[in-house]
Amino acid sequence: MREYRAMRLRGIVIVLAGLLSAGGCLPSPSERLPSHQPGSFSLTEVASKEASGGTLKTWRAVSRSTGEESFAFRLEMLLKPLQGEIPMAFSQGAIIREPDADGRDFLKEIARAIEAEADIPSHPERVDRLEFSTAILGTSLRRNVGDDLVAGRFTSTKPGDWIVFKLFLGEEEAEVYLNINPVSGEGEFAPKDTDYGPAVLRELAKVFYP
Repeated sequence: MREYRAMRLRGIVIVLAGLLSAGGCLPSPSERLPSHQPGSFSLTEVASKEASGGTLKTWRAVSRSTGEESFAFRLEMLLKPLQGEIPMAFSQGAIIREPDADGRDFLKEIARAIEAEADIPSHPERVDRLEFSTAILGTSLRRNVGDDLVAGRFTSTKPGDWIVFKLFLGEEEAEVYLNINPVSGEGEFAPKDTDYGPAVLRELAKVFYP
């Protein structure tokens, strides 16, 4: 009898685990980023409020660096409903400096992630808030599976938790992808075009340098 109860309990646990995974309550391994992927960061929501045209979200992002110190910054994005035959939305966002944060090592990681063949700026202009325009290219996307790819890495054929943004930096002279997963609490900078690399680094240095 005791052995039967144990077997039955193990069966219930297996069934529940399968149901949770199928329902999206447990993140799929294919959804997660490698733990030390260059240009990636953890993400924690700190504010959310209704705004004109959508919902203004603020996250605290922390680099997942292999170095001695992590780098923190704030990410502010106005999330809008997607519209059109090819669903997307144009919006605004900002990267906000945290006091005493030094993001020079993280900027080097981003340079590798976006395949930028350029030196890191040594004496950039300094701002506390880097504002930009953005295109929201997709929501509820899944990473690395299916057809109909968005930003080369995501698909809408299977639902997921990723949101893909294309940022327009420096009076729209530079473009870079910013992909975030609010459910798993992670994000990454990814290349749009390697030719944009020098301009992307120049703009991000304004808010990442101490």
